[in-house]
Amino acid sequence: MKLTSGTTLRGGKYTIIEPIGQGTFGITYLAIVKLKVKGDLGEIEVPTKVAIKEFFMNDINSRDAGSSEVKGSSGTIFCNYLEKFRKEAKHLADLHHPGIVRVLEVFDENNTSYYAMEYIEGRNLDAVITDNTKLNEGTALEIIRKIGEALHYMHSKSMLHLDVKPGNVMVDPDGGCHLIDFGLSKQFTEDGVPESSTRIGLGTPGYAPLEQSHFKQDGSFPATLDVYALGATLYKMLTGKRAPEASAVLNEGLDISLLKKARVSYETIGVLLKAMAPFRKLRYQNIQDFMTALPAIKDENVSPYDDRGIVVLDANDENVKSEDNEETTIEDTIIDEKTKRIEEKTKRKDEKTEIKYDYSFLDDDVEPVSDDEYKKLHRKDAVKKKSNLRILFYSIIAAGALIIGYFSSKSEGTGTPDSVSGENTGAVTEELFVDTVEVVEEVYMVAVDSAL
Repeated sequence: MKLTSGTTLRGGKYTIIEPIGQGTFGITYLAIVKLKVKGDLGEIEVPTKVAIKEFFMNDINSRDAGSSEVKGSSGTIFCNYLEKFRKEAKHLADLHHPGIVRVLEVFDENNTSYYAMEYIEGRNLDAVITDNTKLNEGTALEIIRKIGEALHYMHSKSMLHLDVKPGNVMVDPDGGCHLIDFGLSKQFTEDGVPESSTRIGLGTPGYAPLEQSHFKQDGSFPATLDVYALGATLYKMLTGKRAPEASAVLNEGLDISLLKKARVSYETIGVLLKAMAPFRKLRYQNIQDFMTALPAIKDENVSPYDDRGIVVLDANDENVKSEDNEETTIEDTIIDEKTKRIEEKTKRKDEKTEIKYDYSFLDDDVEPVSDDEYKKLHRKDAVKKKSNLRILFYSIIAAGALIIGYFSSKSEGTGTPDSVSGENTGAVTEELFVDTVEVVEEVYMVAVDSAL
């Protein structure tokens, strides 16, 4: 049960107009406060719109019809979260940044607590995305930089938002972006320890990283929780669809097909993949690194993808040779690259094997021979060298045969076979030696003829 229109708070200072939002830990109302404006001739009261957030836990609290009092406000759980709510409001009051909603005051009433903050005219970013189906890359990058600046300022004050999403970003008529709904935000000490004992909230599916659901404090400031959520917010702007839940990203990876169809540039897709890495150590470790990695905003969409997610060549690309700018699939691009590499390899091979001639040694009055004649001479010279090598080879064989024959004949000559008498041994030896020499000469001549 919400507060009804016309209900006053803070002794009549604020008048409730209507509820404008409700979450797990609170209800936000549009209200009117009368501010006094003094001039030289007097003062007047000017009604000004403000937003008032009431601490109200859906699962614990209730309210009777027509009553402003909140029931169920005595339990331990309620008291613990109520204290966190008050600290959240006080910490927000210390934040002074154009991208963060300003808190005016905190007060207790109706068995609960409230804080009043500036009311931002406009619509939340989620509604802007829905109205446009999705945002172009340039607009999305411009918005994400504004949100990133606000988060970076928050982190410099050791505070996490923990629920960054398009629904918690207000876009004013001038294009300004403001972070709202700090119901899950948590303040940390300089030592990286949460000030409150309550655990970190689960966040919103699709925007909360996997470790947020079982967060364990390790003494460091976990900026990577907001980094992931900011990346998921960029994904929603570029595709018009909420990112898959963290468990799906872990098991299947982030599906970038919608980003390709939206003609998002290579650079932005790469940044997005790192910001939403399922393992926090692989993400940007702080918002500043995330912002620095974002590509420069360009007037024209330079994505290599068409509206089907197929790679095409940009019409202004100097590498495009076709005047008709025909579409080129990624397969065609790969084939072209392979063809280029083959041509370059063939060219290098031709350059390596090309015969180069140096005629600097010739006199001026001597004309060099033609390339064809030179090649013929070169081949003859090569054949001649091979023939010489063959002659040398066979000469060695012939000499070896001669030596072997000689010693064989000597050996046989010293023997005393029955058919040869001692006095005829010398004649036989000489005859064998002569025969051997003749054989070797024949072998030698055959070898020379073969070589030639």
